[in-house]
Amino acid sequence: MYNVYVKEVSSAEWIRLDTELIRNYGYYGRADMVGLKVGHYHFKLEATQSGDVIAESTVISDAVSVSAYDRGGFAHKDGIAVGAYNNDGTLKSNARVLYVTNENFNTVSLEVTGAVSNPCVGLGKVMRKDAKPDLCRSVLSGISPMQISLNCCPMSMAFS
Repeated sequence: MYNVYVKEVSSAEWIRLDTELIRNYGYYGRADMVGLKVGHYHFKLEATQSGDVIAESTVISDAVSVSAYDRGGFAHKDGIAVGAYNNDGTLKSNARVLYVTNENFNTVSLEVTGAVSNPCVGLGKVMRKDAKPDLCRSVLSGISPMQISLNCCPMSMAFS
């Protein structure tokens, strides 16, 4: 396993990525650095075994440049960030992140304002039209679009 961190070049503080954003595919790995604003960053990777960092396994990247993306879509209509992200690409401070996998699709839970009962359990109940969570970013892994459409909600709700 690995620990992965990110920091702005001008910062001393390393921010650890959630483990759900780090995947090991056997002969290579992947870490998704989401919610970064425009700037220059370093990434740090540490190999671990049984939760402990393996000595001398730390690697720090050269500076990486992050560019802006067009934020003209629905979630940023008329320059107003209505979704879980700010206009600069960072996650809003009061946003909640929901990690959904094929394994927890039916058991993932979240407290949702306006729901008949809480917590809402299963992606279908979390994403229901009458109790859709505010400011929620869903990270879907290993779930097909067909599963989402058939089992819980329209695709537009699952990916907003």
